[in-house]
Amino acid sequence: MITLRDCLGLCDALPEEVAVVADHEHLPDLLAAEKAHAVLQADWGGPAMRQMIRDQAHIAARRGDARSLRALMALLEEAEVSHPGGVDRRHMGR
Repeated sequence: MITLRDCLGLCDALPEEVAVVADHEHLPDLLAAEKAHAVLQADWGGPAMRQMIRDQAHIAARRGDARSLRALMALLEEAEVSHPGGVDRRHMGR
């Protein structure tokens, strides 16, 4: 049986990034790990992952959840190093 831990080991995303994808996309953790991996394989994956983290940070800020906001901002800094560059797909074809 494949576990979440196995999937995280095969995924290019940090466990915290997978949790962001799960929350952002309303997916169970196992499917979020698969989605995070697929997203990060695309040219637009880095910007997409960073945007999902930003979106979740905005939600935390609106809720007044300072602890989650700090954790998400730290994760965003890590993602900028781990998944640099990329092409924001919202701006492709312009």
